[in-house]
Amino acid sequence: MRPHLHASRIALSIATCCLFTFVMNVRADWDPGDDFKMHFPQLPDPEGWDICLVDQYLADDFVCSESGPIRDIHFWISWMNDFEGPINEETFEVFIFDDAGGRPGVQLWALPPFHPITYRPFYGQGNQGWHCPSFGNTAPNNHQFFHQINITNIQDPFIQEAGSIYWLVIRAHIIPPVDTSVGWKTSVTDPPGPIFGAPAQWSQDLFSWQLIETPFTTLLLHDLSFVITDTGGPQEEREYGDAPEGAVAYPSLGVTGAFPTCRNVSLASYIEHNNFGAWFGMGFDFENDGNAGFCPTFTPNLYDQDECFDPATLIDAGL
Repeated sequence: MRPHLHASRIALSIATCCLFTFVMNVRADWDPGDDFKMHFPQLPDPEGWDICLVDQYLADDFVCSESGPIRDIHFWISWMNDFEGPINEETFEVFIFDDAGGRPGVQLWALPPFHPITYRPFYGQGNQGWHCPSFGNTAPNNHQFFHQINITNIQDPFIQEAGSIYWLVIRAHIIPPVDTSVGWKTSVTDPPGPIFGAPAQWSQDLFSWQLIETPFTTLLLHDLSFVITDTGGPQEEREYGDAPEGAVAYPSLGVTGAFPTCRNVSLASYIEHNNFGAWFGMGFDFENDGNAGFCPTFTPNLYDQDECFDPATLIDAGL
């Protein structure tokens, strides 16, 4: 930024620097209709199963639909008997493996330690079963509610390649003395629908993998519920009015200029800008070609191109 200083504005006056720092409000959760970067979102089955994540690693495959970083990973969980435990940045280990002919092969990436995780409780409900392959226990009609886990804005993301098959691998840790367990929810692509790619699998050592089979009534194979996305990277912080230098300030005239964030103010005043609910001073105007109504005869030859400042009247229309 390159603020212009006018003597008339700084002599015996108060210069106020409007350092409104905005951080883009990135929504952490995911809903059907949002973007994705895999074959298709594998949505949770409200009448399905939850596979225990605490005593083993679980894995399911996906096909990359668009090359580039994976910055967001969303998946759905339930709690055994609907008894909720704590969720924090240490709860889940998350990995991406390559494909070794229908099972996880070599580890390609791991979620950095202590990455923030957001928890969206009570995403949905239905009559759901519980299964833990390592213990061999199965409990139909175990719980009702399922929830969404969101891992977003990953700073060191895995870079995937379109058309490649990868495996998402997850394990959970519940810290004693909490006596509960968390499971990864099966997907609506379960039978009687088709399994996508290879069925989901489990392992206790990340090397020996076995199919996840729920043995209630008949043996069923499963997919797990998750979606891979990309937020487009960390959002850049900007001060209010901090457009790039040389950007077009008045599109209809093609005028470019700097965008300072400092100006003089007199008595405090405000108006409510109903277009988005923010409150700023009366000199702020958000129209593409706006000048806050103070410079109806604006031309670049008469007024400061950075702001709408009239030297004759000392009127400063703001940013």
